[in-house]
Amino acid sequence: MSERQRWTLLAVSIAAFMLLLDLTIVIIALTDIQQSLDSSFDDLQWVVDAYALTLAAFLLTAGALADRIGRRKVFLIGLVIFGLASLGCGLAWSSPALVIFRALQGVGGAVLLAAGPALIAQEFEVGVARNKAFAAFGGASGLALAAGPLIGGALTTIGWRWIFLINLPIGLLCLAVALVKLRDAREDERRAIDWAGAVLLCAGLFLGTYALMRGQAEGWTSAKILTSLIAAVVLLAVFVRRQSTARAPLMDLRLFRSITFSGLSIATLLAFAAIFPAIFFSTLYLQQVLGHDALASGIRMLPLTGALFVASALAAPLAAKVSPRLLLTLGLALAGVGLFLLRGLSPDDTWDAMLPGFIVCGLGVGVFNVVRAETTVSLVPPSRSGEASGVGSTFQEVGVALGIAVLGALFQHRMTSAAGDAPSSVTSDTSLLSPEGAEGPQAAVATVVRRTFVDAMDEIFLVAGITALAGAVLVLLMVRRTDAVEHEGEDRSAKLPAAS
Repeated sequence: MSERQRWTLLAVSIAAFMLLLDLTIVIIALTDIQQSLDSSFDDLQWVVDAYALTLAAFLLTAGALADRIGRRKVFLIGLVIFGLASLGCGLAWSSPALVIFRALQGVGGAVLLAAGPALIAQEFEVGVARNKAFAAFGGASGLALAAGPLIGGALTTIGWRWIFLINLPIGLLCLAVALVKLRDAREDERRAIDWAGAVLLCAGLFLGTYALMRGQAEGWTSAKILTSLIAAVVLLAVFVRRQSTARAPLMDLRLFRSITFSGLSIATLLAFAAIFPAIFFSTLYLQQVLGHDALASGIRMLPLTGALFVASALAAPLAAKVSPRLLLTLGLALAGVGLFLLRGLSPDDTWDAMLPGFIVCGLGVGVFNVVRAETTVSLVPPSRSGEASGVGSTFQEVGVALGIAVLGALFQHRMTSAAGDAPSSVTSDTSLLSPEGAEGPQAAVATVVRRTFVDAMDEIFLVAGITALAGAVLVLLMVRRTDAVEHEGEDRSAKLPAAS
């Protein structure tokens, strides 16, 4: 490994560590944010989804920019945006302000997430060297997820704002490495950026997610929700149509001529639609039902993230020897089984009842995520790596946003339905009464709320598990061995047509 390769891998891994650390930390700190800013359940969903939506909306633009104006240059821009937005999140004075800065943070994250894997693909040749590089990259990602709950819990005990401010020193370190050591590269042909396509995608995703989140409260047949859903479908349809005719599309639809690329993209959406809502509700269960604080909850999440870290570190080397289709199917199947194992919890359980589900799910997610990232960029020639990475990550973040929105709506529906037969103070709000210290009528209400929460969460895990298994079946049917696996070193430009 050359010096430039080492520094490139270090910079990209630091950025991935920062992005994923931030995601896990935020989930752990949701209860403290709720109490500090007087946030509603919708606000908590938006704290997660604002980040995921802007990631999804701008990943394609970022991938195109990385290929066309320079991957190092775009990577640096992403670091600056992410750092400034993190500062804004740390200083947020209200829930709407936090959501706005989280959306800006997602823009920076989109740039980093698209340019990072493309930089690795740029510097490492196809074969063993690239597999090892992605193994290290996956290990850094897994380490962030493993350390996130503990670091997040510790920082939240000081103050939840520090979960965002911690990004500043990490980002500055990464910026220094990138400025001094990274090399820039881009396509020979410079093309215009489809900004209109980016607006269409962003608006369509936002309106669709808004309708799914607010449908329960506003009424699914209300004019506001129906209008938002129809507008979302129309805008996304226009986006797809534009991509099929534009000279320089954000999403080259010819990528989907590959059955492997299509199957992997849809499976990625299903996987993250299942996994992240499960983590979201597991954290709320630990804090608001079992009564653990952020630090204690972070410690109890370590079996999940620790298993993910181990699987991430082992998955990429295995991909050089084992069929990616087999590993991807195995990963999603394990994730689905782990989600099923999380069912059957009660308000009176101790946290260790979640251990089997955490471990099995973490192993599956770790395997799937690393192999998915490497397989996605292996399906296109190196000059298209930024674009392919952006498309793959877009499906990932759309999955996160839709999963939180859809399963959150299901959760609210279950809570609201139960409230009809419960005391009037039982609502769909997740500010659950503590199981300790309540007496008389208050204790009765607390018991009902906690029982209702657990029943609703049980249904969430069922739907999430089915979704993950559906992704496993899709991978088994559609994903094929790539040329990089079957014929190491072969130019993959034949797999997909070059950009026009």
